[in-house]
Amino acid sequence: MAVPGVKCLRKVMQHPEMKKWSDGEVSPGANIQSDEDLLDGVVDSHLRVYGTTAAGLRVWDVSTFGRLPDVNLVGPVYAVAEYGAKIIRKDHGDW
Repeated sequence: MAVPGVKCLRKVMQHPEMKKWSDGEVSPGANIQSDEDLLDGVVDSHLRVYGTTAAGLRVWDVSTFGRLPDVNLVGPVYAVAEYGAKIIRKDHGDW
């Protein structure tokens, strides 16, 4: 769903009426074109955001999913939340 959405939005933003409202693509970036590149993650296996200078910035929600599963999202979201909590407890001590 994300890849077709990005491609559709790119087409929309190429229309002359839309171009006047934009300075250009910021994220994922015009240099990211292939489906594989568009699906690359933005977080590492410890849910830390790549390329950020903010110490300890982590993301663990459905936005970290490369592809949405064909099931209700509650279970996968809970699993990522539990995994994120486990990492935080390990890194900062269990309360």
